[in-house]
Amino acid sequence: MHCMNNKWIGVVGWPLKHSFSKRIHEENIQRQGLGWEFRVLEWEPKDFEKNIQELKQDQSCVGFSVTMPFKEKIISHLDECEKFAQNVSSVNCVKNRNGKWVGTNTDAPGFLAHLNQWNPVPPKTVTSVVLGVGATGRTLSFALAEAGYKNFIFINRTFEKAQEWGEKLGHYFSDIRVEIGEWGDPRFHGDDGLRMTNIFILNTTPLGMKGSTLEWLDIVRLQNPVWLFDVTYNPAETLLIRQCKSRCFYTMNGWPMFEAQAKLAFEIWIS
Repeated sequence: MHCMNNKWIGVVGWPLKHSFSKRIHEENIQRQGLGWEFRVLEWEPKDFEKNIQELKQDQSCVGFSVTMPFKEKIISHLDECEKFAQNVSSVNCVKNRNGKWVGTNTDAPGFLAHLNQWNPVPPKTVTSVVLGVGATGRTLSFALAEAGYKNFIFINRTFEKAQEWGEKLGHYFSDIRVEIGEWGDPRFHGDDGLRMTNIFILNTTPLGMKGSTLEWLDIVRLQNPVWLFDVTYNPAETLLIRQCKSRCFYTMNGWPMFEAQAKLAFEIWIS
């Protein structure tokens, strides 16, 4: 196996101190008996273009994961990009196939696999409230629409971005209902807020990592059944998850999706 020693895989992102990629993939490498190295490429956004050009020249790189904030930026550097990843402008896995970079999105299948193991699974009639329309928010909402979910509310700090994504998703799926909410949507707090039920909240913002929560998302407004998916996996229990658990809502953190997407990425690299 010594001929493999110069080969490596890695993860590109900023910041990466929360990431478990190295741990998970080094176990994969060992299990497969490969001599590969795993590299953590923590790049400041201002250095991305320069660093990616250098990386492109490195033929010992088998492939790499892409995480925040580069899942969209990477696309213009690819030679090929699968359709789903193109539609949502989000690539989280790159494979070097004979010198050509091929991009895919393994987040969506990773997410759907675990969505379907939830007990109970959020029914297709839920209203999916997607917080954040960055790479992950776009990926998960597109995957849900493909899976037959019809009602969406998009809430993003920049209202225009949520509007833009809502319109784009509506072009792909003519039978869905899309609403755009303000960041700090009054329906979710205050005395005149709605008593909302049968909703599926997807927090795709990094708020949980920072230990903060959405001051305007008043959990008391919500009545079961409520599902919450928080993309953060470190810490395993964010404030938002704790609040929802205390009301006996169904919660899931980002770990199952992270684990599943990593497994799929590794399969792509060794194939």
